[in-house]
Amino acid sequence: MSDRDLTLTLRQIVEFADEIAALLATRTRKDLDSNREFRRALERCVELIGEAASRLPENWRASHAEIPWRQIIAMRNVMIHGYDVVVSDVLWDVATNDVPKLRGEINLLLEK
Repeated sequence: MSDRDLTLTLRQIVEFADEIAALLATRTRKDLDSNREFRRALERCVELIGEAASRLPENWRASHAEIPWRQIIAMRNVMIHGYDVVVSDVLWDVATNDVPKLRGEINLLLEK
């Protein structure tokens, strides 16, 4: 993967995180259970973050171990293959806590 592709993939992760922030801006945890469209959009953005993370070279991810890449990719796999067992509280926690932290970490890497 070239530096350009690496930067593009990292920017995509930030873009998906921004989409999650926009989705959350006007909604509550209760909406996750009552609004199927909102839930599906949130699930998809989390999936896309995991997919983008999986495209980053393994050695590059290893050199940035402060980011829990394995867990991010594992979440993507659960979202794709175990969508029917995704716990709403876990999805909400990832979207409201983990994704904003990830966005900040990725932005720091992009500034370097």
